[in-house]
Amino acid sequence: MRFRDKIDIADINMIYFSSYRMKVHRPMPIVVCYLLFLAYCIRNFLRFEFRYTRSHKVLFVVPTLNNKRTLEPIYSKLDEADYTCIQGSWMGLPRTRLAWYSLVRLLDFHRMYRSLNADDKRLVRHFYLRFMTTYGVYHTCHGLLRRNPDLKMIVMANDHISVCRILRMLAPQYGVETLYTQHASVTERFPALQFTYSFLDGAESYEKYAAIGNVKGKVYLSGSPRFDALGKLRTAHADTRRIGIACNSIDRLQRVAELASYLIAHTDYEVVVRPHPEMMKTFPQALFADARISISRPDSETPFEFISRLKVLIANESSIHLDSLLVGIPTILYNFTDSATIDWYGYLRNGLMPKCDSKERIVQYIDKAALSATKAKYFYAAYGTAYEYNVGTLIARFIQGRIAQQGNVLDPIFVDQGAYHDYKSHKPCD
Repeated sequence: MRFRDKIDIADINMIYFSSYRMKVHRPMPIVVCYLLFLAYCIRNFLRFEFRYTRSHKVLFVVPTLNNKRTLEPIYSKLDEADYTCIQGSWMGLPRTRLAWYSLVRLLDFHRMYRSLNADDKRLVRHFYLRFMTTYGVYHTCHGLLRRNPDLKMIVMANDHISVCRILRMLAPQYGVETLYTQHASVTERFPALQFTYSFLDGAESYEKYAAIGNVKGKVYLSGSPRFDALGKLRTAHADTRRIGIACNSIDRLQRVAELASYLIAHTDYEVVVRPHPEMMKTFPQALFADARISISRPDSETPFEFISRLKVLIANESSIHLDSLLVGIPTILYNFTDSATIDWYGYLRNGLMPKCDSKERIVQYIDKAALSATKAKYFYAAYGTAYEYNVGTLIARFIQGRIAQQGNVLDPIFVDQGAYHDYKSHKPCD
């Protein structure tokens, strides 16, 4: 095992430095972090998990439910004998090995930690387990690749968590190609785009990646397969008497509850509150106890199914605004935090939806809310093509062609625009 490899765990976990500072509240002292990490190691030593996943020609990396909903439209079109999925927080990596390899490099972690400024030290202590186990993830990813010599391609819908970044980084050493498609909109705080093949939402996503840094690999503006489910959901919603509120972990839930109560008191609509999937274990449903307020559970209802029941959607900065546009439901941006609105995704400056600064303005806007349908193509490249809501089939065909060593099956569909490939035809399908 390559214990002397120089591993920049700060770079691998750069997304925490660029996007998660607002989640750092009261980080523990570093000594407590070390003690908790040792307890984690002992617990995982007792699991006796040493075996690596045996993969077929294509490996799908599925860390979360949202990633699964993006990748499933692809692998469901492939022969089961050709692909393997690794799922969950640790991606099926052998956790006993992972803990051991992390423990033996604890001194390397400490050196990295001491080199940081005070603010970055606070952030690392807040996410201490993610940083400390990055060494173990690195070494077990090496083991996974080394033990699967028939692997041809790794497919993922996440470009910023440590497992995905490490697999993308190591794959070329083993002659394995990497393919990326988005599970959500991106911001300019994301890592540079460096996959063998990238299938992006549209021109809007490419422009953000180009602003981040040098784009490597072949890029297709294909649209995302996460929108494929919309083909059955787009209908007229004029008579719907429900308002949706989507929230995520950066939002103050007390403010979400206050808005929900205000809408109940000042309109005749029902309110449906949808927490992000990562919030369900700790979501305080007692805050939303009114009979006209219901909860959309992300483990049993997809975002698109939730949106399709609404008259209008209200959310803070989130890619769910784009999901709603493509379902055909107008949205409103409302800030549930103490921080200023940043417009991470560029939705406001591109006119995707309005921002309301008060509850009163939301009530005034609801009945006249309208769509910015002309923006759809900019954010979703498949809009108006024969592959609208069928991008999973397109990417599956491409993967089949690559592992069968055929020519590029996408040549008849895409045209090379220099920086990226775009659809040749934008005529609506019959």
